[in-house]
Amino acid sequence: HIKCRLQLDGSSSVRPPQFRGPIDAAQTIMKSHGIRGIYRGYGCTLVREVPAFGAYFAVYDAVKDRATKYFDDNSSSKQQQYNPWLASAFAGGVSGSFTWAIIYPIDVIKTRIQTSPLSLNYQSSMWSTGQSLIAKHGWKYMFRGLGITLLRAFP
Repeated sequence: HIKCRLQLDGSSSVRPPQFRGPIDAAQTIMKSHGIRGIYRGYGCTLVREVPAFGAYFAVYDAVKDRATKYFDDNSSSKQQQYNPWLASAFAGGVSGSFTWAIIYPIDVIKTRIQTSPLSLNYQSSMWSTGQSLIAKHGWKYMFRGLGITLLRAFP
């Protein structure tokens, strides 16, 4: 939440930066909105991370096993010393991309909740936030920025 808020802080030419850094942001939010302000969007983070890590490691293991076998079967003995690294890098990229493609809409909702103005005392659920975003911007909005995220996920 602090990171998201700092990324937007001062991004408008209308309003100067509100925080001097992460510690100042945390202290300011804690003073004005308490512990709930600090952990705004934490439930969304859990909903995103728990299934994402499960999917990531399941896909990673399956892809790494198949890639290792493929590289071993199609490499000379001299090249086989690089195979574990290649298989691991390939599996990490595939599983990272797969995971992001699935959970990206949840990340968009999480970011919207975390970056909403603190003064609004945001109480909207993930579901209603998602419905509102889709109604206002359409389904494509939920995947805006996915392309660059997928590029970043692959080594």
